[in-house]
Amino acid sequence: MKTYTLWAVQANEDTCEGRGRNRDILYTSDQATGLQIVKDPTFYKQYGVQGCIPYKNGMNDVVNKIFNVFESFEEYQRSVDTEIKIQKALSKLTDEEKKLLGL
Repeated sequence: MKTYTLWAVQANEDTCEGRGRNRDILYTSDQATGLQIVKDPTFYKQYGVQGCIPYKNGMNDVVNKIFNVFESFEEYQRSVDTEIKIQKALSKLTDEEKKLLGL
């Protein structure tokens, strides 16, 4: 499994009032590139709410996302099995023990 950390450039589905949900338009490898894209008139005239420059200078429109890429079904299944084991172990801890562990 390979893990990639990318920056998602998002646009609101409601370009009139901005009350819709945000959806990913494209991904970049760094935040600065994403912010440069959302501040570009070509982008915000197409995807921006009422064609305006992004609210808070684009900081709400570029979000960090982590992607896990599996090479095989077996690798995915091992990951799921591991997660189940972790959840079972955590369920045995008391709230005080979780607090002590910083969970």
